[in-house]
Amino acid sequence: MTWIVVALLISSVCALYVLPPLLSTPSESGIGPVCNKLTELVDAKERSLRAIKDLELDFAMGKIAADEYEPTRSELVAEASHALQELKRHGAK
Repeated sequence: MTWIVVALLISSVCALYVLPPLLSTPSESGIGPVCNKLTELVDAKERSLRAIKDLELDFAMGKIAADEYEPTRSELVAEASHALQELKRHGAK
């Protein structure tokens, strides 16, 4: 009987030590803001690259004039480059 009480007591102490970190939300652990920032950067990079592809297609089809194409493409390339630099700075690939 004593062993059962001791085993329950040890199990309870272990559960109190192990469960709180597993049940906490990402924002409580400090991981959430970093993940959110990386997600935003990846989304910004993908949006910029997709916009560059769309712009190049529209230019090739004659929907956009050259005087509008060049500055728009430069701006989109700068946005994608900035997102990539920030991702590298945060250690993402």
